[in-house]
Amino acid sequence: MKRWTAYGATTLSELAEALRTSYGVHAAELHRIHAGTNTVNYQVVDDTGRSWFAKLYNGDLDRERQAIELTAYAGHAVPVPAVRRTLDGELIAGQLPMSLWEFVDGETAEGGLTGARWPAVGTALGRLHRHLSEHPRAKPTLRPATEVRDVVRAQRNFDELIARFRARDELSPFEAWACEAAQERRALLGRAGAILAGPARTDHAGPAR
Repeated sequence: MKRWTAYGATTLSELAEALRTSYGVHAAELHRIHAGTNTVNYQVVDDTGRSWFAKLYNGDLDRERQAIELTAYAGHAVPVPAVRRTLDGELIAGQLPMSLWEFVDGETAEGGLTGARWPAVGTALGRLHRHLSEHPRAKPTLRPATEVRDVVRAQRNFDELIARFRARDELSPFEAWACEAAQERRALLGRAGAILAGPARTDHAGPAR
């Protein structure tokens, strides 16, 4: 089977084996989905004909796990794909870091919004935001505006993302666009840092005379 280099040298055979041992899912077909900036994604068709969405990670698994938990929390207010736990009851498989979801076909932003879809999406977003505002960790904390954004950390995150794209042997059109967009945003962080430094200097300058 063809080897792909992102997130370690993992073959499709190894992915199929991880699906079997971690989830009890016997993959009959594996189709790469060329979308996503920080994960490698696959459509999995099992031996019963059911489709799944496999999301392979390379990063902070604790943050990814929290994101999955937040998705499940959002599902109490709006429809979301259901995550399938591993045979050990985990959200992320240990053998090959990934999560497995029910596959929802064709529900992407690229389709555009027309007619009645606008108010339907607005209603769903309203429900989602109201529900998320009730999350135990949603209580706001007050911080100076200049401390809200960590420019140095943002630069490091963009550098890591760009490096992962450049390490791939081949980029899909979406991945090429995402890499270019990341480079453009990385280039703007210097200006953002200067803007944030201005108020910071003012805050510590003392009262005007």
